[in-house]
Amino acid sequence: MGTVLYFTDRGYKGGWFAANANTEGSMSLTTTAVVEAGKEVVLTLTPGFYAATVDGSSIGTPAAVSPRLSMGNTGDQFFIFQKGGGEPDGVGAVMIAGLHWNTVQSGSFVLITSSADWDNLNMVGHPSSTLSTTNSNIPPGLVAGESAFFIGAHYTGSSYINYESANFNGAGKPYANAAAIRSAVMNVANWTRVPSGNGTAVTVPTGHFTTVLPVTLHSFSAKFNAGSLKLDWRTLSESNCDRFVVETSNDGRSWTALATVKSKATDGNSATALDYSLAIPIAGTALAGFGIFGLLLLPAVRKRWMKVGLMIFAVCIVAACAKQEVNGEGLEKLDGAKAQVYVRLAQIDKDGKVNYSETVLAKN
Repeated sequence: MGTVLYFTDRGYKGGWFAANANTEGSMSLTTTAVVEAGKEVVLTLTPGFYAATVDGSSIGTPAAVSPRLSMGNTGDQFFIFQKGGGEPDGVGAVMIAGLHWNTVQSGSFVLITSSADWDNLNMVGHPSSTLSTTNSNIPPGLVAGESAFFIGAHYTGSSYINYESANFNGAGKPYANAAAIRSAVMNVANWTRVPSGNGTAVTVPTGHFTTVLPVTLHSFSAKFNAGSLKLDWRTLSESNCDRFVVETSNDGRSWTALATVKSKATDGNSATALDYSLAIPIAGTALAGFGIFGLLLLPAVRKRWMKVGLMIFAVCIVAACAKQEVNGEGLEKLDGAKAQVYVRLAQIDKDGKVNYSETVLAKN
């Protein structure tokens, strides 16, 4: 409640297209109700009528900030952002997401518009590189395939034309988490698209993202502190939750389980907030209770079984201090000398199903 979001259809090429009183502008939405995680907001923007609803109920009334925001079926873009006084080029403006539909081509067979930078207006020899009401590059702050999406172009056999309407069809739902939703939405194969000139109206279906997750994770943080990896998270509710597994990665791709924390919820179920905190002494600095002698001895031991024995000894001490299950292999791979490490939570149900949190970056 009270969150302010801004929307604009202005294009970008090294700067934002000047708002046109008839076809370009910005609008705001200040929420007047709490929007639960997993709920879909339906935003209606038609001439003379703006609305924002969840399950048919208003969550706030959109209002014009500058001239007139009007979508065009011959090519346009739509951005969501915060701050900046309601203008995408305002001081402190933060871009959140962008959607683009337009077609720029060279001749009849070479499509210039792409997912990588949309209309590629800075390309040498561009046939129509002037910024207008219908074209745009991806602005700073957005990343192609992650927060900036191009709906694609339709090839007729002789030229490329726009898709004048489209809807996400929810392929692969239900989605386990926000990352899974983002991946599905950013896949153009999961959209039902109607080519320009077809005249067929598209009704955007709802219910794709509303799913009850076993755990509502309110916050999750990880940081290095005094030779330990310090983790804190809070759940607002838990259902059938068995445990959490802390996973780490040096590159964000290959993950290793580091520690396991049992759910605090009675029988895995809780309707109230629960706080978790864990500090894991890391390799590369000092293992709790292992001492300087152990750190000096470990590199000198040549036989692997002896190294494993020493590591198990260290892990036992760490586990005893933290009162959690610590994975010796994961502890060995965690390099405390590195400037940063990626961390995520794997939440595991009593029936074995796994849901992952967002990835956070812990830095020295």
